[in-house]
Amino acid sequence: MKLFRDNKVYVQLKDLSKLTKVNYPIPANLYKKFLDSLDEGKYDWDKQKEFVSFDKEDEINTIRDFDWIIDFDEVKGYTLDDFQRLANAANNEANDIADIWNTLDSESKKLNIDKANRYELLHHKIGDIKEVLWTLQGHIKTPFPNNTNSKKK
Repeated sequence: MKLFRDNKVYVQLKDLSKLTKVNYPIPANLYKKFLDSLDEGKYDWDKQKEFVSFDKEDEINTIRDFDWIIDFDEVKGYTLDDFQRLANAANNEANDIADIWNTLDSESKKLNIDKANRYELLHHKIGDIKEVLWTLQGHIKTPFPNNTNSKKK
């Protein structure tokens, strides 16, 4: 999940971690900030929902373009049907990728690794959709950054 506040973007550690797990090109400064946020270089699963802030314009624009990380403000007013449509669209895109992927030979798969990455990121997005919905419904708590108001637009 991401939040845009006061010329900053806040991104959950789990989203930054996903970038490092797929073969996805990310700017070095984003990767460095992710590494700097870790305890002694170790990913702590208990802190995966915590947010890291970015304040440089290029960082903010890069993260804004990550369509697989849910923008809290964009969806906080969604109905249950809206969330279902958003999840279905991501699932349909992932299924389309899987259909194509399953027809490729091993050499073609190596050349089209971006499709596998997109598939992984879409499934991550579906998990994010669920998390935001459950946060809004009060089923789970999300540790929004101090000094931000999750209700603010």
